[in-house]
Parts: sequence; structure tokens; C-alpha cells
Amino acid sequence: MTLFSDSQYVVDAITTWMAKWKQFGWKKTVNAGKHVKNHDLWQMLDGLICKHEVTAKWVKGHNGHPENTRCDRMAEIVAKRIAISVSPFVEVPGGLENGPIFDGC
Repeated sequence: MTLFSDSQYVVDAITTWMAKWKQFGWKKTVNAGKHVKNHDLWQMLDGLICKHEVTAKWVKGHNGHPENTRCDRMAEIVAKRIAISVSPFVEVPGGLENGPIFDGC
């Protein structure tokens, strides 16, 4: 599977940094005091991508890449729905409320 992202940070994290973060307990270095930002989300992503053969590739955003354009449109729609919602919270599918932690592969 090829995962395309217009975020170089996401691509670098998937292809390079996550292995070290995981090795260091989701910290940037073995002696770091704090976890990497959004470590719970990185752990979830790790648990999902380790079940598949995933290649992460960077694409320039807002440059006509069909899937990137489609994702931008979907994100805009969801953001608008959240903005007009009575509740500021987005409903999370059952069982994911606490962001499950995956053991990885």
C-alpha cells in the first residue's frame, strides 16, 4: 500500500523516526523526559501500518494530485460540520474513545 501525504513531517515520521520513537518508548531519545507530541496517535498509526506493507510518499499539497485534492475537500467538509455543530466534540467510533494503544508488530 502506498500512503501519500502532503506533510513531509508525517512521511519522515513513518519512514524514519517512528522506529526510534518506538524503541525509546515513544520519546525522541532514550533519555527524553517527555513523549513525542501526539504519541498516542503515532502509536495508533503504527499499529495499523504494521499490519500491511506500507510505503509513505510525499506529494506537494494543492498541486493537482487527485487523492490529495480529494482529502483536502473531505477535511474542509468535516471542519465545517464541526464548526457549526452544537457540540464541539466529534463522535468517535465505539471502542476508540481512549485511543487504543497497539503493541505493534
